[in-house]
This record gives sequence, C-alpha cells and structure tokens, in this order.
Amino acid sequence: MRAPTFLAILLFSSASFAQAASPSRAPPARPPPLPRSAEARVELARQRVAADDTNGFEAIFRTLPRRIQSRPDVQWLATRAQWTTLSLAIEPGSVRQEPPAAQASVETIARATASWLATHADDADAWMLTARIHVVRAQLDDALAAYQRVTQLRPRDPVAWNDRAMVEVALRRLPSAEQSLVSATQWSGADATPHANLGAVRLARGDAARAIPAFERAAELEPTRAQHHADLGSARLAAGDARVAVADYRRASALAPQDGVILSNLGYALSMAGQSDEALVTLRRAVAISPRGVGGWDNLAGVLARSGDTRGAIDALNHALAVDPTDARARAHLDALTRPAH
Repeated sequence: MRAPTFLAILLFSSASFAQAASPSRAPPARPPPLPRSAEARVELARQRVAADDTNGFEAIFRTLPRRIQSRPDVQWLATRAQWTTLSLAIEPGSVRQEPPAAQASVETIARATASWLATHADDADAWMLTARIHVVRAQLDDALAAYQRVTQLRPRDPVAWNDRAMVEVALRRLPSAEQSLVSATQWSGADATPHANLGAVRLARGDAARAIPAFERAAELEPTRAQHHADLGSARLAAGDARVAVADYRRASALAPQDGVILSNLGYALSMAGQSDEALVTLRRAVAISPRGVGGWDNLAGVLARSGDTRGAIDALNHALAVDPTDARARAHLDALTRPAH
C-alpha cells in the first residue's frame, strides 16, 4: 500500500534549547562594563549581531554617540539586527503570512541591504541576508543567485551550502542540490543537518544505496534524534532490506513513542518483513495516536487486506478519505477493493 513517509526537506532548520528549571536561582550576574572606546563598542556590537544577540546589540547601540549611530557600517549592523528581531520562518513566501508591520519591515531591510551591497559587493553576510529575503518573498531564482554568490565568497561555509541546496530542492534541481549538500557535509563538523538533507535528496533521486550512509552519519552525529533513525529505515526499506529497516524504525519509535508517523512506517516495514501480526498491532497503535494520519490508515488497510479482512480494510480506507477526500492512493486502493469481480 503506502510507502513510508520520508524526510520532509525544510528550507532551513533551527534548534532551540531549554534551560532546566532550578528551585533556587542566583541573582543575575551584572553584565560586564562596556568598552570606553566607541570603536571598541562598535566591534562588540558587530560580534553580538554575528551571534544573533539582538538584545545585546540594542543595548550597545543605545550607548553610541549619534554621529557613530548614523555611520553606514553601524546602520548596516542595525539592519541585520532588525532582521533577526523579525524571527521569520525562512520558507518560500512565509512573509505573506506575517502582519503588515512585519511585511513593511522586510521591505525596509531589503532596501537597506541593497544599498549596502551597492558599495560592498563582496560582503557575504549581505548576500546571505539578500538570499533569505528572496526566499521569504518566494523569489527562488533570485535567492539561488544570491546563495551562489555567498558560496563563492565563503566556500567553506556549510550553512550557505545547505541553504543553497534547499532552494535548489524547491526549484526541483536535485542533482545540483546533491552537489551543494556534499560541499556542506565537508565543512559541517558535528552538525547532522546537511547529512540528513543529503540522504533525503539522494532518496528522492531514487538512490537509496547512497542515501543510507548519509543517514547513518546523521544518526551517528545525533543518536537521540528519532527522525534520523526513521529516515535511515526509509532508505533501507527503499533498498529492499525490510528486516534491517524494522530495526531502524524500532530505534526511532523508542526515542519518539508517541510519533504516529514513525509507528505507521514501522508497521509498514513489519508487514514487508513478513511480520503481519505485529504489523497489525503497530498500525492500530499508529492510527490511535494519529487518527488524522492518512498514511497510517492506508497502511493498516494494506495489512488487513492481505490478511483477508476486506471489510476492515475498506473501513480503514474510508477513515483515510474522511481525513483527506483528495488522497489519490487511498481512493485507488478503495476502488480496487470495492470494484465488482468479473
């Protein structure tokens, strides 16, 4: 029936870290005194912007004399800080979902960035910001051109290569995306993201054998992230090794036991490995956890149909179509089960 849900390639990804709560907190440390020299403070502000520390930048900016604040290089730092403050999702057309004030801010930032580039054409940070502005405006060809400029200026920047690849994916230029991700993995150190994306692109290109080592590397770098093990299972299943895929999905499910998609894929792999009874139990758990997961119902229908429970398979497919009446696979499978025999 339905093949597993593979990794959804996002244009960009980010991680957030939560601090553990403490019953007693020490009083906040007093921030270190700012440098006395205005130029030293400008340099400190530049470091804060590079670290996306907007609050730190604003605190320093307010202490600068007006003649320093109005300098083009300091104004450019303020533009970059303003972009960070917006916290936009870097996805095609995402700015359209923002309130008018945020949309206006993006246009102001775009004009300021273009003005800066007019006299600083080799500023890779400005090209990176330009690329991201084009992405949120859904101007993907322009975004790709800007990312190409970034990777020319910073050929060892894994973030630039990864982000360039994600735009190439959105433009359906998968061979180019794969090459960009190979470059990203060369410089990414302990960051698993480019490896996971490389595996996803190779899988999308039908090259499961070469997707497997990329997903293995991602899982090695982030062993507690369930999605990496699930993606590895998907690649092994696509390569025809259902037995090993089951082991990968089990690891993923142990790390994320309430993830209905992973459970659905585990059930599918179990059915392909000939373990129909466990597959049925697993898929019933999957649809109980994620009743709006069309893939889970479709996979459940496949196992029920193969076991001879046609009525149960039809009910499962009707559940799938109640969630999404436009799902072509579920509709085709239902038609096949209900078509009169000749």
